[in-house]
Amino acid sequence: MLPIALAGVSAQAADAMTFHPMNATDLFNDVATANSTPGMNVIDLSDVQYFPSATQNMTITGNLEITGLPQLQPAQFVNGFAPDVNAQNQAGDGFPLFTIAAGANVIFKGFNVDTGGGGTWPLLSDAGGNLELDNMAVYGSIGDNLDISAASSNKVVINNSYFTTSHGQASIDNFGSAGTALTLNNDTIAGNLHAGVSGPFVSHNDVFATNSPDCDPPGTTSDVTSEDEDFSCNVTYSGTPAIQAGANNGGPTFTGAPASNSDLLTTDTATQSWCEKSDQRFFTAPTGATCIIGSYQPNYTLQSDTAGPVCTVDFKDSGPGFNPNEMQVHATDSGVAGIGSDAISNQTIELKNTTTTNGTVSSANVPGTLWDETTPGSNILGEPSSGTAYPVLAQKPSGDTTAGDTFWSFTATDWFNNQTQCQ
Repeated sequence: MLPIALAGVSAQAADAMTFHPMNATDLFNDVATANSTPGMNVIDLSDVQYFPSATQNMTITGNLEITGLPQLQPAQFVNGFAPDVNAQNQAGDGFPLFTIAAGANVIFKGFNVDTGGGGTWPLLSDAGGNLELDNMAVYGSIGDNLDISAASSNKVVINNSYFTTSHGQASIDNFGSAGTALTLNNDTIAGNLHAGVSGPFVSHNDVFATNSPDCDPPGTTSDVTSEDEDFSCNVTYSGTPAIQAGANNGGPTFTGAPASNSDLLTTDTATQSWCEKSDQRFFTAPTGATCIIGSYQPNYTLQSDTAGPVCTVDFKDSGPGFNPNEMQVHATDSGVAGIGSDAISNQTIELKNTTTTNGTVSSANVPGTLWDETTPGSNILGEPSSGTAYPVLAQKPSGDTTAGDTFWSFTATDWFNNQTQCQ
């Protein structure tokens, strides 16, 4: 269990804002406003193409989630487009489209980022913040698609995403960031002009194909059934993934599907415990379905899910020999989507009949965990495998013997952004 110290009930959870930009200028201004607004802010993109101008490169300094439309499929796009942030106007400005500043905590989910980058600069630059990418397509950069440049202790986690057609040194460049922990889960890194990934990383059910090379040394430092083509990634399999060019295969982002002759469909099998319940397209696993390596799951189907998670209290201890006033809560998903990457958020802990409002919260170290926040109103991240609970334990501060029950409230979110307020 990973301890998380809560500083107490804070106005931050209440102050966080949700934005709905309809054009690139709105998006640029909303990022700036979110930077100065406490809490985990959310920008909900519409089904439009956003074309930031040459001066509208965006640096994120706070806690922010930018999300597309998880359940929306192409036939439902009112404006005819997937949610897309296009950097074609920034090809000569010398800056990345998005920069994740040191100390920032950022989630990108369910949209395309593509085309351009400033000169040889990347589309996305992590300069020391924590970054999670879920169900994303990142492609077409003049430079790297993602550059991780800071030698710090930040974390970058990429889940169910597709990186392609980068013209930089690597589509995902972690070479110069000695302290950054890069983890890839169920991703497709294919069709890049140069390396797919450079620098060290941890890999789970990822595919690397038609890159040159698939990985610059040293490749992965830890691997669970991933596959490359050229033996450069230090992964379980090296074969013929046969990933097709990116296309609209359903869902809000471009995907790279395996061709009929792909090893991924036959001999080179994924580790099922690392599979997500939803693939990059937000297609979900029918009962008994198995997943394959990569972000595109041919065995998954399009299913609607409007039901939020279910929260249950498992135990409450206050007797001798126990940490007084503990409460363990499980969040599970009642629909087909599974618990989301931002499963537990806006958490507070308090004690009845006292003024003590600080304590600890700890969560299981599950696949996809990005960071463990110390600020009330921000997120505990994690994405347990299909059908499992998300356990979180709340308890009083160490040494606090004040009588009274522990109360904990939080927001539980599934992979399709359905939410339940639990208390």
